[in-house]
Amino acid sequence: MIVTAIRDTFGVPRSVLDVGCNAGPNLRRVHEEFPRCALAGFDVNAEAIAFAKTRFTEMRTTVALSVVTFDDELAGYEADSFDLVISSFSLAYVPPRDLPRILGHCVRIAHRGLVLAEPLPFDAQRPEGVMSSTPDWRHDYRRALAGLGVTNVETHDAPEPGHEWSGLVVAVL
Repeated sequence: MIVTAIRDTFGVPRSVLDVGCNAGPNLRRVHEEFPRCALAGFDVNAEAIAFAKTRFTEMRTTVALSVVTFDDELAGYEADSFDLVISSFSLAYVPPRDLPRILGHCVRIAHRGLVLAEPLPFDAQRPEGVMSSTPDWRHDYRRALAGLGVTNVETHDAPEPGHEWSGLVVAVL
């Protein structure tokens, strides 16, 4: 879903940052589709990053990976550091009070756009707000991005319409 959105909206990216990459499954898919693309990712899960480093070493693929928090990593990147910023169910862990700051960093860092596979509010059964006791948050990314001046945003009920965790955001900067 993320790779299809990248290809269909942006063509071939030069560089991608995966925010909250876990063990790097999306970075592996991006590499398979766009082998010349420079890749980077970070996550708070040290075990997942260690696994990702091993896997990418075995693949003979260079990926810049680090174990850090959103604030620690994102604030350090310069504007337009990557063509694209992607995320898959990592921004769901960001409380609403922090979303404008974290999303603002993502917008600043991305030169061309964002592709976010995150839970979205679509109807009364899937409203904005906390989804579980974890807590996982369902954010209105269209509204949050508009607050940052980004208005070229598409949202999709994907991969399964009606699913609690469904959602894909594609923002062109």
